[in-house]
Amino acid sequence: MLIEAVLSVALLALVTLAITTGLVLGQQGASLAADRAQALFLAREGLEVARYMRDNHESLADESDTVGRFSRTRAITTDGARRDIIVTVSWEGVLGARELSLESRLTDWR
Repeated sequence: MLIEAVLSVALLALVTLAITTGLVLGQQGASLAADRAQALFLAREGLEVARYMRDNHESLADESDTVGRFSRTRAITTDGARRDIIVTVSWEGVLGARELSLESRLTDWR
């Protein structure tokens, strides 16, 4: 009878641990996905601003800004009429420091 009680408690503890671990990992995964989606939006927005500036004949320059807990930098390399744009977004996530970069090449198409 005592052995059955000990085994029952041990089995209940294992099941509880498994469920708790699953919930915590699921929550971390959801948070990571939300952060990555926000970073992707900010990086795309940075590329669109560069395109807008090119289309309106404004001067393009390297730039940095902060949106909430996300830091965004835009680096521009010019080679004649061609401009290579790299937008990097970095943030502190649930799993530590994270970074996402998008790159685009702009030309004077007119």
